[in-house]
Amino acid sequence: MAPPGDPAMRKREAGFTLMEILLSVAILAVIVALVYGAYGGTERIVSATVNEDRAYRTAGSTFSTMAKDLASMAPAGDLFYLRSGGGFFPEAGQELRFLSASTVPFLEAGFPGLSEVRYSLREGREKKGYDLVRREIPYRDPDSRDEEGGGFVLCEGVASLKFLFYRNGEEYEDWDTESAGGETKGKIPERMVLDLKLLNPGNEDRPFSFRTSVFIPLGAERG
Repeated sequence: MAPPGDPAMRKREAGFTLMEILLSVAILAVIVALVYGAYGGTERIVSATVNEDRAYRTAGSTFSTMAKDLASMAPAGDLFYLRSGGGFFPEAGQELRFLSASTVPFLEAGFPGLSEVRYSLREGREKKGYDLVRREIPYRDPDSRDEEGGGFVLCEGVASLKFLFYRNGEEYEDWDTESAGGETKGKIPERMVLDLKLLNPGNEDRPFSFRTSVFIPLGAERG
């Protein structure tokens, strides 16, 4: 036992020094920063994975419906109708109209026979990207094509949607079966490529990109 008045005893009785306290605080700050960094990194990874998974499921569902519509393309008598271009947001993609035997029934049965299927873009909620709208009307006569409105949102958060058309080894960026004297007049492509980009909430400069090819039996039969 140290005698009374011993310097070592007085130091212990005085508690921690300022240097020891500062060192402890510094170590604690480093530990907290490491834990927070690890948690934040994990959270970002989880968020990115969720966003990517949602985009893949959205693109898969969208392509499934569009592929069915396009593969079921059919003529009305001697009329072959497929038209791209126009729309309110040409910088994001074309509008697409065609005749198809495909229907997408919801509360009611689908239309019997042919329908005109239209795909167009409209401004999304809060002006974030675009909504891809699918509209289906029963085909009666050419005048019915002038009807507007209706339809349902097939896909939200679209950054762009582009179409490419292929026939006899040639690639076309637009198609119009009613063009006057054009190469596509009265003809249907053998294949189409759909190029869909969806907004990426985690990085606006790098949207999720998806592409699929659709074989069109009608185009191959009429080749």
